[in-house]
Amino acid sequence: WVALEAILAQARLDYLVIATCLLVPHLLLKALRWHYLLTLQGCALPLRRSISFYLSALYWGVVTPGRAGELIKVFYLVDTGVTDYGHGLASVLTDRLLDLFALSIVAFASLWWLYPTGLAGLAAPLGLIATIVLLFVVASRRFLPHIFAFIRGKKTVGESQLGRTAQHFVEGMVQLRTRKLSAAISLTLLAQLLFFYQCFL
Repeated sequence: WVALEAILAQARLDYLVIATCLLVPHLLLKALRWHYLLTLQGCALPLRRSISFYLSALYWGVVTPGRAGELIKVFYLVDTGVTDYGHGLASVLTDRLLDLFALSIVAFASLWWLYPTGLAGLAAPLGLIATIVLLFVVASRRFLPHIFAFIRGKKTVGESQLGRTAQHFVEGMVQLRTRKLSAAISLTLLAQLLFFYQCFL
């Protein structure tokens, strides 16, 4: 507590106020991105409900390892009746992947900038390239149908409830692999810019 009080005593109040205020548009941009992903899947969920579900899931994400609690958004969607588990999971996973890819690119690019030589200088560009390649592979419209074909080929799985959920998940992911996803990517970049500006303050 003594160290925390010393840090707060040195902090500028105006910067703290600005950083705190920026938290609101940062979270709203992320909630809007998830709502947009749902609209791409044809889910008729009001924006107010999307924001409410997203902010509620944030709490569960903070108190669970790996932010796994954010998956509760899937159960919110199913309880509301706007979609099934498979499509809901596809929207939540894509929402998390957008953040993961953005942070991975920033992390590897920063590592390359800070340590251009040595082992880190070699690993950083390789990691950056691997992240970009993985992004294109996941975004490919041919990748997911192959997974669905594999699941459908397993009769014991494909005809079960798990198989149907997996089928709906793949269908939901394919629905999101359109050029319109660029709007969600733009919202991700804007939200990340606000986040790093908060860190800078």
